Amino acid sequence: LNLQDEVQEWDGTTFQQTAFLTSDGSSPFGSFRARYCIVENERAFFGNIHESGLAFPHLLVSSELSNYLVVSASDRPASSLGADAPWFLPMPQLKPINGLAFAFGVLAISQEAGAIEKLTGSTAKDFALAKLHDGSGARGQKSVVATSNDIIYGSPGKIESLQATDKFGDVEWDDLSFKIQPDILDVAGWELVYNPRLKRIYCFPDGQQEVWVLHIDFIGTNLSPWVKWTTRHALSFNPTATMVCRDPVDGLEYTFMGDATGKLYRLEGTGTSGDGGTDAVEVKRVSKIYAAPLNTKAFGIKGWMQHKKLATSSTVKLRFLFSGEHAFDSEKSMATTAVIFDTPYGGEVYYGGPFYYGPKQLNRFIRRIFGIEGQGNQFQVEVSVDDNNTFAITEVGFRYDFAD
Repeated sequence: LNLQDEVQEWDGTTFQQTAFLTSDGSSPFGSFRARYCIVENERAFFGNIHESGLAFPHLLVSSELSNYLVVSASDRPASSLGADAPWFLPMPQLKPINGLAFAFGVLAISQEAGAIEKLTGSTAKDFALAKLHDGSGARGQKSVVATSNDIIYGSPGKIESLQATDKFGDVEWDDLSFKIQPDILDVAGWELVYNPRLKRIYCFPDGQQEVWVLHIDFIGTNLSPWVKWTTRHALSFNPTATMVCRDPVDGLEYTFMGDATGKLYRLEGTGTSGDGGTDAVEVKRVSKIYAAPLNTKAFGIKGWMQHKKLATSSTVKLRFLFSGEHAFDSEKSMATTAVIFDTPYGGEVYYGGPFYYGPKQLNRFIRRIFGIEGQGNQFQVEVSVDDNNTFAITEVGFRYDFAD
């Protein structure tokens, strides 16, 4: 992203500098760097390039058809070119390219604080750029990502979707972040990364110690698709680089982050040692406001917490945040129920290990009953866990009376 290294390729063991050739395929192209690359329709497309010692942030460069090693920064698409030839195109607004994405059959090219263009045409004779969204204003070096059928981008103070814009014209189809907008209004730019296996988009705001997680499956439902993550770890969710890679051990895709000291972290971590192996994980969720009828107060609150029975126990804190005529908190702490592994015969050779008597209760739903003191015109419920162990709270419910 800083255009410090020439384009390289991975051979399974090491990185090697890519030996690019000029458009005739015979002579070396020379020094070639690019911030962005995407491979579609048998071509490699490079955006925001550095060539022959000079930076050309506004150029889109295409390789030759079926041969990513042959590129050109001197031939624009024209009828005189061969259909398979490499070519380049400058951005219509002459602004730096800050993202390439391919979705709904369209290659989209974003410009820093400018428009999003789409590539039209089918050969080097007729390739051209046309407006996809004129007012996107995407900001950040990695502020554009493609999902299976959409393009998501971050602009100052919001995260937006381009779904169906290609069909219905230059419209702002959907602001995905309106539910969290008061919390992100001062964000100037974003770094976005999409994990297709988990269907999550991780949105890192520039200069802030947090990440907003967008769950694709919840878009368009009554539930908010957003969760805010912070960490006590020194990384502070300010990575120097992010990328989704396939782990060679299990073959699954994970999101990896790097820090300024060269350490590498997996965002979707596991284990019981906390963030980065050092810091406990705190999970917190606050409900909507529940209100008693006018001129009455809610009291006699009784409820239940339902959770799955797992191998370890965690402490859950329930806070009822009363407001209205008087503001105060009422708290209740409860421990989730853990599986007890019976060892009736002693050693682990036959019946002593967690193999016969414990697992039959794993993932059973357990209900814990509670009562809350206090009364108020309205209240919210905050559920939090500060622990390193896995837990699964599936439901918190309650009922209450109200009177003058």
